[in-house]
Amino acid sequence: MFASNRPGGLGSNDLYISHRRNQRDDFGWDLPENLGSGVNTSSSELTPGSFEDDEAGNLSLYFASNRPGGPGGQDIYVSVMQNDGTFGPAALVPELSTSDSDLFPAPRHNGLELYLASNRTGTLGENDLWVSTRERTSVPWPTPVNLGPSINSAANELGPGFPFSRDSLFFHSNRAGGQGGADLYESRRAPSRRPIISTSGVVNAATYASGPVAPNSYVSVFGTDLATVTAAGQPAAGGYPTSLFGTRVTFGSTDAQLLYISPLQINAVVPSGVLPGNDTVVTVTLNGATSSPQAVTIGVGGL
Repeated sequence: MFASNRPGGLGSNDLYISHRRNQRDDFGWDLPENLGSGVNTSSSELTPGSFEDDEAGNLSLYFASNRPGGPGGQDIYVSVMQNDGTFGPAALVPELSTSDSDLFPAPRHNGLELYLASNRTGTLGENDLWVSTRERTSVPWPTPVNLGPSINSAANELGPGFPFSRDSLFFHSNRAGGQGGADLYESRRAPSRRPIISTSGVVNAATYASGPVAPNSYVSVFGTDLATVTAAGQPAAGGYPTSLFGTRVTFGSTDAQLLYISPLQINAVVPSGVLPGNDTVVTVTLNGATSSPQAVTIGVGGL
């Protein structure tokens, strides 16, 4: 699938698809077909990215468009392949879209991470790479978070993509130090170890005192291998993200909002749904690896 402004389209740039019968035949592509009015409009459709959703049994196509109806600029849309092989009406993905420019949606193969390029508030330069992480494909995408200075620069970072090995992130950037123009860069994800919460490692974030913690209070979680990066959660409508660079903190069965993560410390908000006067368990999950549970008491007012 690709974008083109060739004659015969519906608008400025349309999305097209071409098939081949042998994945090793680089010259066996059929003539491209326009994806039709379910996807394309008289506006511009660009930067397609897709994944096969094993949970729902379909293929989801994400792309950027400046069509009316979004918050502004280029926004992120999704269209689902129907049983007849065509793509259904595209829907805005409001959790991934802003009034700025949002481009290059690139979901990973399992649909639990989606990377995109955006010049939204919080960028380090022009366009930065951002990531949204979710636990299941059936839930909405959380607000994306910036990948930070280890990936982004004061220049343009665009076009995230993944190889078959799935442990690398490729993108292009016009940052200083390259060969000129936009150069290709690779970042490898380090293998994550199982996170460990220290004994009595869930404490009041202001006083570091152990004891009961209250719903909606701020807590610090101390331990090792709690995150692969040091980053702050960016507040948005509805609060802070519950997943940040693969890290989640769970009270019982409810994920906490994350204000700050690092390998040794996490600052989080105790979920409002936990009941005072009861014990619950806290776990930290990092890229699918979950810590041993740490028991805490939920109090009224906390410490």
